[in-house]
Formats: sequence, C-alpha cells, structure tokens
Amino acid sequence: MLSDGEVLNLVFSGSHSKGAIFRSGNEYITEALTRKLDEVLADVPGFYFGRLDVKFRTITSLMAGKDFTIIELNGASSESVHIWDNKATYTEAVKMLLKQYRILFEIGNKQRKAGHKVPTLRELLKAWRQEKALTMQYPSTD
Repeated sequence: MLSDGEVLNLVFSGSHSKGAIFRSGNEYITEALTRKLDEVLADVPGFYFGRLDVKFRTITSLMAGKDFTIIELNGASSESVHIWDNKATYTEAVKMLLKQYRILFEIGNKQRKAGHKVPTLRELLKAWRQEKALTMQYPSTD
C-alpha cells in the first residue's frame, strides 16, 4: 500500500504487454481545443502532422482547451494508436493508415511546391539509421 502522495511508476510508457488500452479521442476534439493546440504547436517549427499524447484534468476541460499537458509529441512517422484497440478491425486499421499516408503525401507535395528539397534515398536511410540508434537508448518497457 502506498503512502498518501507516494508515487510508484509501473512502466516507462504505455504498452500493450502491460495492459495499456489505446482508444481514439477524436470525438472530443472541439473548436476550442483545436485553437489552443494550433497556438501551442505554432512554436514547433515544421510540425504539420502527428499525434499528441495528453494528460488532462477532466474531459470537459480538455474540450475547452484548458488544464492539459502534452506529455509526448509524435511526428509524421507516428501512427494513430487507436488502430491497436481490440475493438478496431483490420480493415479499419488499414483505412486509417492509408488516410494518414495520403495526408502526409499531400503535406509533402505542398512543401515541395513551396521550395523544400526532397531528401535523397541516401539521406532517408541515414535518418532512419540515426532514429534506430536513438531508439536503442530508450528505457525498456518490459
């Protein structure tokens, strides 16, 4: 039994193997929340697509764009984690991933038209290797 105010970390991050459940929160997105997130994310250069993991006081306050903390910001390579919900079907998961890829290609095309250089295959491979090396340093979720 924990003492009042004592904290016990169970795992470093949410993990299916540790019983985490991933659900879509899309139904809770409001204009107020969208405005607040646009304001906050305006300070993140080059962020056009991603997933946010948030902690909030109440769902009502989150919907009002108040009393929440972004605990993780995941970029373009992130996937909607609700595709791993045991209630989601394989077809729903594939549709969501294809929708994400379509959006990413549209963003990339707009960036290219705006003059941004398209990375070479060699540059992409180098970036992938760097990311892979970084992930080896992450704490275990075992």
